[in-house]
Amino acid sequence: MTTTQSAPVTWSAYKAAHPKTRIRNAAEELGISELELLSTEIGHTCIRLSPNFAGILDELPSLGPVMALTRNDAVVHETTFPFGEIHWQERTALYLQPGQCTRYFTTHWAHAIAVEEDDRKSLQFFDHYGEAVHKIYLTQNSKLDAYQRIVEAFRSDDQTNRTAVEQVAQEVPATIQIDKGELRGRWSTIENAHQSDDLIEDFGGNRSTIYAALGEEYATRLDCGDAEVLLTLLSEHALSTNISVQNHAAVQSYCGSVKRLLRTGPWFNVLDPTFNLHLNTEQIAQVWVIKKPSDNGLLHSIDVLDNAGQSIVTIADDRLRNQPESAEWQEIVSKLRS
Repeated sequence: MTTTQSAPVTWSAYKAAHPKTRIRNAAEELGISELELLSTEIGHTCIRLSPNFAGILDELPSLGPVMALTRNDAVVHETTFPFGEIHWQERTALYLQPGQCTRYFTTHWAHAIAVEEDDRKSLQFFDHYGEAVHKIYLTQNSKLDAYQRIVEAFRSDDQTNRTAVEQVAQEVPATIQIDKGELRGRWSTIENAHQSDDLIEDFGGNRSTIYAALGEEYATRLDCGDAEVLLTLLSEHALSTNISVQNHAAVQSYCGSVKRLLRTGPWFNVLDPTFNLHLNTEQIAQVWVIKKPSDNGLLHSIDVLDNAGQSIVTIADDRLRNQPESAEWQEIVSKLRS
């Protein structure tokens, strides 16, 4: 069901009264979506764009270096790079370049807003429920004229400050009986990570249940604190890895090493020039070592899950395609398992 409701307060008024509160948290406190709250500033600091996502995404390389942000409830993933050439497969967009890989599932995208707030300019994208799925911020090295061209080219005729969003349906997760033999048999034949994701969906999508059913041959459960231990080891060894964060509408990966680590309250952070990661360790329910077959031997990844059994961040070796894992990555994984 789609509804249009007035926000109880504008975002600017709320921010003036609560200057340290982020808009995502403010919307949650007000009981509305982030998009509904942000829309109160259309005509002031925000411009509604047409939902021509293919057209907008095709223009991203013209911006030069930008900060791209993808998050879920537990992790914020930020990379600062220029976008490379886009590749389309139906309604999925892929940017692949050294240091960064991003996939956009635009089937789940519904709204786009250009935001100019506190001297920061951004393009922000939302799903049908008004949840932010991806944001792109200009940096001091971005091309402002390109940004202005995009905003003008895709400016919507509708500049009203109310947005209709769909209401999230309260669904009871289906209970699926997993045939462990079938699961392990099919897992033993996968050839790449995308096949494993498809297989997980075939068996209900709850990674916690599926990993437990896979057994020690393919899945080993670790302590929740091992996510922080892993990032610390990666920093100490300066090892290049692939760190991926996803929501239902975007997957963003950083390939490289991490250096500066900092804990602030419940958040464990990576704070490097081209990569920031903010991990709320209180949201971690499980951590697993996952082993996937390939022509180059078993490939190991660390999958961090939330209470719903969904992945919040995945870390794997930054290896070349059709190449085996590095011995150093395997050594670090073995330290976590010991």
